Amino acid sequence: MAKLGSAGRLLRRNLLMAASAIASLTGFTGCQTVHNGYVALTNNGAWNDTVIVLRNRNYSAKAWHRRKHHFCRQQNIRDFEAGFRAGYQSVAEGGTGCTPEFPPQDYWSWEFQSADGQSRTAAWFAGFPHGAQAAEEDGVGNWSQLQMSTGLQTQYQNAGVMTHEGALYPIPDNPPPGVPTSAGVPNQLPAGVQIVPFDPSMNNQSAMVQPALVIPPVPE
Repeated sequence: MAKLGSAGRLLRRNLLMAASAIASLTGFTGCQTVHNGYVALTNNGAWNDTVIVLRNRNYSAKAWHRRKHHFCRQQNIRDFEAGFRAGYQSVAEGGTGCTPEFPPQDYWSWEFQSADGQSRTAAWFAGFPHGAQAAEEDGVGNWSQLQMSTGLQTQYQNAGVMTHEGALYPIPDNPPPGVPTSAGVPNQLPAGVQIVPFDPSMNNQSAMVQPALVIPPVPE
């Protein structure tokens, strides 16, 4: 075996020192080191934004895969897919889903300054609203909403700041008197007001799906 030179001995000594330091650190701290590293990563704003972007890209790819058979005859399908996924990601990021005024910068180059390029750009614009609609159907835009405790909700309700109409956050089990419950009916009704149960035999899709309130006529 060839003898190690001074540089080789120095490298081996440094490696042994590094290994000893890592072993001692792991031995003293154990899971705490791993936990601290995890907390540092999850609480990092830039890292969090990166994860959200990658997650939304993954969601948009899956959404397109589930629906692409509806657009088999679409011209410039790749550009249509790009617009579809852009619209989906826009809603997933908390946007309104409105089609932007201009396409991405990828469509600004000389390559798209032709009849074919204009057609590809139009396909991107055509795909965007379909992707936004798909995101609305999947409800991904609601996942970024920050929920609040039921106690704080009650305080807002008592102050007349917030109602439960269309809300996605949890509804208290026992709301204050007069506050609508999850069924949309106040928990205390005025005197003379009756609740008429919904008739399931009705086939009208636009029919009311919640109990109806029958208010007696006001005497003249």
